Amino acid sequence: MFLNLSEVARRLGIGRNSLYNLLATDESFPRPVQVTKSRQHWLSDDVDAWSLSRSAEVNNQPTAFVYVMTYGEKLVKIGISNDPAQRLQQLQRDTNEPLTLIAVYQYGDGSGSAAHELDQAARKRLAAFSEGMSGLFNIRPTAACNTLLKLGGRLA
Repeated sequence: MFLNLSEVARRLGIGRNSLYNLLATDESFPRPVQVTKSRQHWLSDDVDAWSLSRSAEVNNQPTAFVYVMTYGEKLVKIGISNDPAQRLQQLQRDTNEPLTLIAVYQYGDGSGSAAHELDQAARKRLAAFSEGMSGLFNIRPTAACNTLLKLGGRLA
């Protein structure tokens, strides 16, 4: 799902000026994607993953996971959440496609930044299979799970 600037600011609980400041000063903050010739938007999963990684860093708690879900009959979704079952419910409300949670992984110390690192490494490794939407890949669930295991993820 795409978010415009105002929606990103609202989701993060900050003002537009603070969002512009984040873009200018925080290299880890997700960059918008060009949706049309004159519009840029953020992928909601990228904003949520960044926010979760910051939250976990502040709390220094192992609360973040990388999940694998089937999305419809042919796609697999890889994402990050501190509660994958709840994330499944949120995503199911936003789509008519059937979703099924397949596996949940932890990485490193289990923090949000570690989960974000695993999520980004998996997206990079599977980029050739990307469907152009955040975290959706045209691969079998076993291929997604094997990729996460090879990158050092461990079943939670």
